Amino acid sequence: QLHAQYDARTGAKKPRTRKAAAPIVRKLPSYRWFAWMERGSQKMLWRAVADVVAHQRGGAGRRLSNGPATVELDPSLELPEWYTAWDIHVQPGGVWKNDASADVYELGAKLVMLGVNDDYTFHRAFVETAVPKRKYRRIVDFGCGFGKSTWPFKRSHPEAEVIGVDFAAPCLALAAEKASAQGLEIRFKQADCAATGLETGSADLVTSTMLIHEMPRPQLEKTFKEAARLLAPGGVLRFLDFTYTGDAFR
Repeated sequence: QLHAQYDARTGAKKPRTRKAAAPIVRKLPSYRWFAWMERGSQKMLWRAVADVVAHQRGGAGRRLSNGPATVELDPSLELPEWYTAWDIHVQPGGVWKNDASADVYELGAKLVMLGVNDDYTFHRAFVETAVPKRKYRRIVDFGCGFGKSTWPFKRSHPEAEVIGVDFAAPCLALAAEKASAQGLEIRFKQADCAATGLETGSADLVTSTMLIHEMPRPQLEKTFKEAARLLAPGGVLRFLDFTYTGDAFR
């Protein structure tokens, strides 16, 4: 409905930029309803998921498994304001506040896809179709979250050292738990993707999945510089994310 109103208002001469389209969209009759439903539906999702997780967990804390995956936490790491000042995906408290945050994120990530990505087909397809078939000594996955983007790399490239990097300690602990359950030897490291602390030129592949659209421009530039620093000569960079469609309304 909102898009139809936009088409009727703009006619054949469509704005070519988001900056030009935005004030038109915000004045359309359906815009406030659309914005309310868009945000309200996400809040309903997280409320329902949080209730389920609270029931399942019963107040239990995360217990790190003794499996092959490891977690390196940095107690001195200060999370930046751009990351903590707002709730990513409207998940209350973000994905980093406590152990339950990671479980809520994992279940919510499944529900928001309406069952289409329950077995993480989306992430496997990225590894299988967008990453060159070759030997990798080290693969670094930026913004690995609870590990759904990292596990497929280790399964596809068992010979490689695979490292998942993320800010959120609860997500990293869950990622290692899930990886160990799959028998995957993955190193999960709490760090800023723009300053990982890993050795220069040590990675043959640096990757991320649905991360960079969450970053402000200065952080994005630092992250790409860090990726360039980590890559060995001939290394591969593969970031999967949204792209512009050419439709300023979208």
